[in-house]
Amino acid sequence: MFKTSILMNQILKQDCSFISTRLISENQQLNFKTIFITGGTGFFGKCFLNYFLYLNTLENFNIKVIILSRNPEVFLKEYPQFNNQNFKFITGDVKNFNYPSDSIDYIIHAATDVNYSLFISDPLSIYESIVNGTKHVLELAKYKKATILNISSGAIYGEPIHNKIPFSEDFRGSSNIYSLGACYSEGKKISEMLSYIYNTKDLVNVKIARCFCFVGPFIPLNGQFAIGNFIKNVIRNEDLKISGDGTAYRSYLYTADLIIWLIKILLNGKNADPYNVGSDEEISIKNLADLIIQITKKNLNIDIKSKMACTEGNKYIPDIQKAKSELKLNVNYDLTTSIKRTIDFYQYEPIIKD
Repeated sequence: MFKTSILMNQILKQDCSFISTRLISENQQLNFKTIFITGGTGFFGKCFLNYFLYLNTLENFNIKVIILSRNPEVFLKEYPQFNNQNFKFITGDVKNFNYPSDSIDYIIHAATDVNYSLFISDPLSIYESIVNGTKHVLELAKYKKATILNISSGAIYGEPIHNKIPFSEDFRGSSNIYSLGACYSEGKKISEMLSYIYNTKDLVNVKIARCFCFVGPFIPLNGQFAIGNFIKNVIRNEDLKISGDGTAYRSYLYTADLIIWLIKILLNGKNADPYNVGSDEEISIKNLADLIIQITKKNLNIDIKSKMACTEGNKYIPDIQKAKSELKLNVNYDLTTSIKRTIDFYQYEPIIKD
């Protein structure tokens, strides 16, 4: 697992420095404020914590962060750099945790378990965690008069329709509710509906980010993300394994851009008006595997498990014109650079658990 201090890992320092130059006024808005994060020990959460730690440690900011976690002790044992005087961990479940007594200025709601095995084994718990968790956190925002960023998902667009790809924010797609995976997409849709209701009825400042696919430091290498698994394979000098036929298309935004986008949406986005977050540089899964092998110059093969072709519409690509035009956001890292930096991050020391 990754245990290197932020002060030692050059990739993290470079990323945070770049983020900071793109968020000069936003950083000042966050200084001397308190931020509450759900999902703070997950992929997105670690990216946020890393950036706030950088600001406090190397740029002399004073941002207080409260992190909700089911097991803070385990997390801090793996990531001791986050055992910091400005970081306060509270133990609890997103659906029913006890509200902290602290004043809170901003809430980043990033708590969602995207473990696909749970979609099959316990879909109801996924749905309840998303819906009940969002309502509980919105009540906290109402109580504390805090601005909240609800991190949603492009999965709410449902089944892809070929002539509607890339997905724009006004696309009204629909999930196949007779699929266990709908527990996630429909849960996220209800989460956004709740955000709209709280904004309209209770005047809670709610910002919504519909997130797609990402790559960069802290991305899980032993999960459901193909790009993470491929990076693990090349670091271990293993052949790359594709569970499908490789014709599905995805796009990947680098984590430094991800943090820039999410903080911009939190502070400058319109209330209850969703923004897609992702890259528009699309690539097939097969070509992604080829690219990673090409980047690393390793003599590895690609093992494609399925010979059954995917449907023509198997694309998960965002239209990001709204974020570009309204918030002046850009994709600053191309895919090749993003992959190289991710591999460099994970090669600092042995970090992959079986």
